[in-house]
Amino acid sequence: GAYDDIVINPDGGSVGIGTNAPDSKLEIAGGDYNTSLKIKGGSGNTGIQFEDSGGATDGYIYASGDSIGILDSGSDWTIQCKNDDYIRFATNGNTERLRITSTGGLQLNSGALLKSHSSGSDKGLQIKSTDATQSALELRDTNNNWKATFYGQTSAYGFLDGAWGNWDIKKTVDGPLQIDQGGGLRAV
Repeated sequence: GAYDDIVINPDGGSVGIGTNAPDSKLEIAGGDYNTSLKIKGGSGNTGIQFEDSGGATDGYIYASGDSIGILDSGSDWTIQCKNDDYIRFATNGNTERLRITSTGGLQLNSGALLKSHSSGSDKGLQIKSTDATQSALELRDTNNNWKATFYGQTSAYGFLDGAWGNWDIKKTVDGPLQIDQGGGLRAV
């Protein structure tokens, strides 16, 4: 049916735009994702503040430059999506914990990059360290007890016998496979 452009419901205190029967404090009916509602800031950023009934800020939906996301009550990014670049997750005063890159990589707060490949010569799971000479994959149980470490460096790769301990199994690049069976590494 026909409706006015803006309707104010005096009984419920509701406002309707594009509807004559708003069912919430503000209802906007019609339009697409890019035409239903526009919030335009006075500077290079804009946002929506969420406040509880006591007046305390709970958080924000925030946009600045090419980024949009969620800020916590302290105005720090918790989720940030940068256009065609990354999605990042942060805690504790904007400390980055995780980033999903535009190429599909998963970057952990240490800077290590975890990426899955399904085609070409790089099939499988790839872990890139921030160190150019060494990298490791350490396995721990739910109580954070060490279980195994696969370690690689420029000249060798293999397993360590403890959490960053001595070599247990070592393969030297272009060299022998060595195993420590108690008494040091010995070529196999």
